[in-house]
Amino acid sequence: MSNLLLARFIPEARELLQISASGLLKLERNPSDETAVNEVFRAVHTIKGSSGLFDAGALTRLVHAAEDLLGEVRSDALRIDSALVDMLLDSLDQVGQWIDELERRDALPADADAVAHRMAAQLRRRLGSQDGEAAGAPADGAQREAEPAPADAVATLPPALLARLPASACLAAFRRACGGEAVHLVCYAPEPGCFFNGTDPLQAIRQVPGALALDIAAAEPWGTLEDLDPYQCNLHFALLTEAPRAEIELAMRYELDRTTIAPVRPRDLVRIAGEPSDGPIWDDFRETASAFLAAGRYDELRKAVAALRSVAGPTLWRRQALDWLDAALSAPEPDPALAAALVAAAGSGRLDPPPGGPLPTAQAPASQPASQAADPRRDLAHSVLASQHRSLERAGYDAERLASVGTVVENVLLSLGRDADRAAIQAAFAAAREARSVAPVLSALAAVLAGAPLQRPEAARALPETDLQEFATEVAPGPAIGGKEPEARIAAKSLKVDQAKIDLLMNLIGELVVSKNALPFLAKRAEETYASREMSREIKEQYAVIDRLAQEMQGTIMQVRMLPVAEIFDRFPRLVRDLARKLGKRIDLVLEGEDTAADKTIIEALGDPLLHIVRNSLDHGIEAPDERRAAGKSATARILLRARQEADSVVIEVQDNGRGIDPARIRGAAVAKGVVAQEEADRLSDQEAINLIYRPGFSTAAEISDLSGRGVGMDVVLTTVEKLGGQVSVSSRLGEGTTTRLALPLSMAVTRIMIVEAAGSLYGVPMDMIVETVRVPRERIRRIKKAETFVLRETIIPLLRLSRLLYLPEQPRGEADAAVLVCQVGGRRVGLIIDNFREGMDVILKPLEGVLTGIDGYAGTTLLGDGRVLLVLDLRELL
Repeated sequence: MSNLLLARFIPEARELLQISASGLLKLERNPSDETAVNEVFRAVHTIKGSSGLFDAGALTRLVHAAEDLLGEVRSDALRIDSALVDMLLDSLDQVGQWIDELERRDALPADADAVAHRMAAQLRRRLGSQDGEAAGAPADGAQREAEPAPADAVATLPPALLARLPASACLAAFRRACGGEAVHLVCYAPEPGCFFNGTDPLQAIRQVPGALALDIAAAEPWGTLEDLDPYQCNLHFALLTEAPRAEIELAMRYELDRTTIAPVRPRDLVRIAGEPSDGPIWDDFRETASAFLAAGRYDELRKAVAALRSVAGPTLWRRQALDWLDAALSAPEPDPALAAALVAAAGSGRLDPPPGGPLPTAQAPASQPASQAADPRRDLAHSVLASQHRSLERAGYDAERLASVGTVVENVLLSLGRDADRAAIQAAFAAAREARSVAPVLSALAAVLAGAPLQRPEAARALPETDLQEFATEVAPGPAIGGKEPEARIAAKSLKVDQAKIDLLMNLIGELVVSKNALPFLAKRAEETYASREMSREIKEQYAVIDRLAQEMQGTIMQVRMLPVAEIFDRFPRLVRDLARKLGKRIDLVLEGEDTAADKTIIEALGDPLLHIVRNSLDHGIEAPDERRAAGKSATARILLRARQEADSVVIEVQDNGRGIDPARIRGAAVAKGVVAQEEADRLSDQEAINLIYRPGFSTAAEISDLSGRGVGMDVVLTTVEKLGGQVSVSSRLGEGTTTRLALPLSMAVTRIMIVEAAGSLYGVPMDMIVETVRVPRERIRRIKKAETFVLRETIIPLLRLSRLLYLPEQPRGEADAAVLVCQVGGRRVGLIIDNFREGMDVILKPLEGVLTGIDGYAGTTLLGDGRVLLVLDLRELL
């Protein structure tokens, strides 16, 4: 298996599975949506085709069954419903699990064949096809091959199929079957419209290994030339092969639903034809051979057969019967009944059925060679050749038309076995090309049309690999339909790049930003240390250029890393559908703003928080249909998932029109579960009570289920979002519904910070937490009990000293105004007293490692331009 191809197949297959699942949900709501039908069919068809490149036969069979079902839906032969959608979604889920296995182990699980057989059979039962299971793959190939073939194994096949095969190929297969080898007859009936699905039926049947004979016949009688549709396949294929059934199924894995595979017994293959003959020698042989058979003296019988074959002509009926008898006697354990029937055929000139069953279609000597019987294709062939003659006669010499006519004429003569005529026609076309005139071809065609009656060839002939390749080449369509050259391929405008490469590029631009920050320090050093103001000015000018380019590069790479929220929104229609059916609720999910983009880190991390919020709305927020009707609401509830961009943040809201959150019930549940004490609960406002749902261990569910009741969910939402630098808020009105709002930064790759001084050291504070900076006169700082505060635009702001929070020695205060950072933490404003403000800069945060891992109050570290390490504070933990 090619690791490179598999690495490309896996993400594409997952994307196609997502498209298929979304399309099926659309079809469930609107079964007449042709766009959705075509979209799902194309996605499933693409997965089927691509999976054939790998050793994943079970996956291919299951997807093929789903494709056939969708094909019936597409042609309006089958109406889609919820049960059918369930079956298809389950099948796609199974395919998704197998793709995960391919990614992990480069192979499918051991039970994949059995699972594929069971699920494919369920899908095909919806098609009303009783032979679907027979056409599908049994669970265990080894067991299947070891089981003896039933006596009527070929009864499901048209009896005439074996009769159409040439005697020489049947005799070769007969020798193998008598020797205990498996011989199978493969009957392949491609769909009439298979060309439009990209299927080449001849190429498909050619994939079967061990071919002994191939018969190609018309599925329906050929009509007139005017009614002939060249884009509809009217062929059936019968292939005799020595390959095991497992190899046949692997080769025909794309067409198993159109294929019947049956084991062939030796007696089914017997074909005897030839000229009649008579004489006493045959009567003597019959008596002697019967005696040898009765005594079990097979070696002596073989010697007698060899002696008689040397004097009998190869065209005699009895000589051919001796050939079959010799093959039967060459088996390690000859079948006495079969040998007796062949002895009787050689001795009496007729073929009688043996005790074990009839020899299906063996013929007695014919009074007239089969080649002289009437051929139903004669009139059609004559009509085709005549039309080509008229076409050339009207158009005159044209190299492209001449080549096209040559292909048609040669194929007609090939199908009729007119090898001599083919050679003459080929010579005529070569002469026409050399003389640039159609006269030689017209003369040759006229001679063929006016010649002796067309001969019927042998019903079928053994085709070696070289003949099959020649035939496939001759019937292959040209490069374009209607004589037009294919249009030039449009160059792709998108490029798939591995995610790791984008991450590496982002890290590099981050390092560039850090290195750029060193230039102002270098300019300052040039001026203060080396007294070179001119050099300092030049460095600052270059810094301005590099800063502009770095910001543009950073913004461009950020755009590359951006993903639409549809990446996470697309998973919820299926989730809501399945959970609603499980809970017995009717819910309409509405998605808005799927094109809103955010950094891939944010998008990837949002999956779990949104999952908990939506499941909470489904389980707790949305009422049962009867309860909604009693409240005067529609029985179908509504959940809205909406995304939008606000400044440098992406905002996602989950809104439902359910029962809302009852603050009184929240207080009671919080006290009962020990989340808060009764006194504290009584002091909480309604909004503060609602916010208790984010406390660890809190749940209002009466019973624990697989959906709720464990007290784990909403606290995960709060923790995850705050780690991403975002905020969570919830609002609710009793009886009307609940809205949960998530606000997160667009990107986490580069962080804008402000450098501040505290106790003689430098620290970084994230800009997204700073509301404003002010200098407060000392006299305006007041004490309320033990806490310091000041009033900012008629709002009381509590004050904290950063040096105390970090357990640093405080510097003398003096009489200067206090430098205060007004920050927004947890929905409240707080003032942070520092020693001084410094510049702002873009940095790449590195998490704390080693013994510093897990220290509260610090978001990470970064490098300053002069090489010093700067600690960046996490005010949420610190405060």
